[in-house]
Formats: sequence, C-alpha cells, structure tokens
Amino acid sequence: MERILEEIAAERERQDGKWGGPDHDDTHTPFDWERWIKTYSAWARQMAEGGAHKKCRRRLIQTAALAVAAVESLDRICAQQAVEADADQRCACGSDVTFYATPAGCPVHGYNRFGSRS
Repeated sequence: MERILEEIAAERERQDGKWGGPDHDDTHTPFDWERWIKTYSAWARQMAEGGAHKKCRRRLIQTAALAVAAVESLDRICAQQAVEADADQRCACGSDVTFYATPAGCPVHGYNRFGSRS
C-alpha cells in the first residue's frame, strides 16, 4: 500500500506542476472536483472494460490524486473560513489564541470574551 500512496503523492506533484497547485486548486468548487473525479473514474472503467488494465490503474491513480487535491483544497478553504469567522473573537493584538477560550483571556492583554480585563 505504501507504494500506491507514493504513486498518488507523485501524481499530486505532477498535477500541481501542471495546473499551479493550491492557488489554482482553491478556485474550484466541490462540484468541479466531483465532476473531474467522475470523469477520470469513468475513463478508468472504460480502460478496464477494454482490457487495458495498466491504463485503468493509471487513471485510478490520477483519480485518487484528484480526490486528494479536492480534500486538500477544502481543508485550506475551511481553515481560512474559520480564521475569518474567528477574527472578531480574537484580541486586537492579533494573538492566535481565541481570547475567550481561556479564563485568563488574551495571553498578551488579558481581555476576556466580554472585552474586559480578567
């Protein structure tokens, strides 16, 4: 299995080199990814039906790499949305610690979630 995962990782690198990586990937919707994954898996099925098992396998590696790209993109987008959603819950000092998550509040200024010093 390790060899297969290495092949998928190598295919991801190839795709990033061809298409531009995260900057390109993050412009696509989950629906785009789903459509491409279906297309590549359909090509794999056609290869298998024609007895071209090596080509089928290659398409399945590409399909798996596309699925990984989709998940990586969604993870980045979700992380960015979480940062934006939490932005109004962070101390003005820009601390990475959500200031109401601890009793002491912001580790720099000590403000709690009500905006007063702890």
